[in-house]
Amino acid sequence: MASSGEDYLINRSKQIKRRQKLVTIISMVSFLSSIVFSAVPLIRQATEPSKTVVPSPDFSLEQKARSFEMVLKREPENVVALEGLVNVRLGLKDIQGAIQGLERLVKLRPDRPSYKVLLEQLKKAQVNSNSQTNNQSKPN
Repeated sequence: MASSGEDYLINRSKQIKRRQKLVTIISMVSFLSSIVFSAVPLIRQATEPSKTVVPSPDFSLEQKARSFEMVLKREPENVVALEGLVNVRLGLKDIQGAIQGLERLVKLRPDRPSYKVLLEQLKKAQVNSNSQTNNQSKPN
């Protein structure tokens, strides 16, 4: 009877080892398949040419200008939005638009001399650029 108990233990340990091997194999296959399924789209994406469109700097400046203008429609006396709009218009080289914004800033904040100085500089620059274009357009 002792041999039947030992046979049972031997058979039981063989079954346990087979189940462990089976679970190990299934786990490895699952792990490897998850790696493959996640890696394939990444590889495809890396090999395809990029389709992203990079907007031009002027486009983003125009977008910022529209945002500042929307704020100013709601709050016409918002100094921060006016300053931002003036800076954006200067970045877009829209001197006339920057002058208009600075004139509003000077009216809103007459205590800030920097607005007046910048406004005078822009007006001089505009006059100089207008006189240069007029001189170039006149035939000699």
